Parts: sequence; C-alpha cells; structure tokens
Amino acid sequence: MNSHSPTLGSIREVTRALRCCYCLAACGIVVLVALWPAAEPDPHPQTTAMSLAVESGDVAAMDGLLRKGLEVDCTDEYGITPLMIAARTGQLGAVQRLIAAGARIDACSLFGTPLMLAALYRHHQIMHELIEHGAHVGVTNELGRTALWYARVADDDEEVQMLIAAGAVAQGDLVAP
Repeated sequence: MNSHSPTLGSIREVTRALRCCYCLAACGIVVLVALWPAAEPDPHPQTTAMSLAVESGDVAAMDGLLRKGLEVDCTDEYGITPLMIAARTGQLGAVQRLIAAGARIDACSLFGTPLMLAALYRHHQIMHELIEHGAHVGVTNELGRTALWYARVADDDEEVQMLIAAGAVAQGDLVAP
C-alpha cells in the first residue's frame, strides 16, 4: 500500500469528521477537510453539509444552512435534492421542514422522486406527508417507473393501497426487475 492509500481506520476517521463538520457549516464556518494528498476538493461543500444535516435529521442545522442562503432544492452531482435524501432515510421532521421551506415535491433524478424513494424504502408516514402536500403519484423517472412500481418492488401492500387511493393507476410496469 502506498502512502496515499486510505486505510479502513482513516476512512472511518474521515467519516466521523465529516459528520461533525456540517454543524460548523450551518453556523457559517467554512471547514476544509484534507482526506489524503490525492483528494480533490468537494465541488459542492454546502450541498454536502445539507445532505449530512438531512440524513441525521438535524433540522436546526438545516435551518442554519437555509438562513445562510442555501437553496432548498440544491442538488449534488447526481441531481439528488435534500428532500430526496430525507425521503430515502426516513427523516420525517426533515421532510416537513423542507416542504415548509418550499422544496419541489416532485423533483426527479435518475433515482426517482421523493415519493418513489419513500415507497422503495417503506417509509409510510413520509409517503403520506408527500401525498398530503401534493406529490403526484403518476410521475415517472427516467426509467419510466412510478411510485406504485417501487411500492410493488418493496412488496408493501399498504403502500400500494395508499398510492391507488391517491390516484395511482396500475399499469403493465408492476413486475419487479
């Protein structure tokens, strides 16, 4: 192993350090972290801070970043928004805060909409919250999949019924890949 290769221990240390850095970023403090000499700087440091705050459900840190001017629908290099992260990770408080801040409920990336991600990861309360706030159940992602398709993949009859009650129409795409 050369001197620039990370070890499992160093990766864990960096992960712990990054999880602490979003608190500082929420307070307006710029934090630069050197992972190892060959590392490239993060092209989206504020987006990363918001992602970490959302994943951990830290609404206070999210509020700090929003007050500092970070857009509620900022995206990472994959087009993932904070609302998508909150839906995937089951952070109901974060979902509610982001919706209140004006997040686009039907924003879509290759991975889907917040509703699709909530369906795939079986977060019923979040699905209900998104539907209550106007999420469209018929939206398709780049692969032509709907939230109903993801509910079927998750093998969750309660989700399927919730989506059908909200207007989802069963089509021929319901067979899991």
